[in-house]
Amino acid sequence: MELVYMRNNCAKKYYKILRELFLNVNYMNGRFLTNLKFNLTEYVKENPGCTYEELVEVFGRPEEVFCEYRSEEHTSE
Repeated sequence: MELVYMRNNCAKKYYKILRELFLNVNYMNGRFLTNLKFNLTEYVKENPGCTYEELVEVFGRPEEVFCEYRSEEHTSE
């Protein structure tokens, strides 16, 4: 499963951009990133020829995903 993800440069690029937005990764951030990586992996498995633009269409821009996660994190505190 992980092998498919690693071969898809678009998924790696998407995850790398999102991951770099997190300055400090605590337990909850790590869980979020792990879940997102799993979802990316599953999507790439089902759509092996997908592009970065397609990932953005499905998941949203990495910056938007980060901002939404942060706003949800702050409202749950």
